[in-house]
Amino acid sequence: MTSLECVFVAGLCHVMHYLAWSSKRSDIPRFQLPSLIVGLAAMDLIWDNCFIPRRLQIMPAVLKRVYELAVAFILLEIAVHVIWKAVERGCFFLIKRYCAAVLSGPSICRTCNRPLPFAARLLL
Repeated sequence: MTSLECVFVAGLCHVMHYLAWSSKRSDIPRFQLPSLIVGLAAMDLIWDNCFIPRRLQIMPAVLKRVYELAVAFILLEIAVHVIWKAVERGCFFLIKRYCAAVLSGPSICRTCNRPLPFAARLLL
């Protein structure tokens, strides 16, 4: 298992990195609850695994902790910024398409002049 202290410090560094990045740019929204929950879940998954290869088990404890900290931070950044942001963008896209289809009213088929089913309106 990865050291709890390393995972905690990696999470703290992730939050500080996010806050420093968002203070420089005004178009980035403040820290949101879903991102925080995903970050905590990623930290739990990181804590539950061992990332030090067997060949490196002979390293001094300080070097092992630095290695664990670096790997935990990189995996946390990948989990939140790559995986979660892609899922979030996909959800926003689907919600926008759904709302546009619902608010547009019934669409009429060009060939038979009948209203299209709801699923067909989502694809337009």
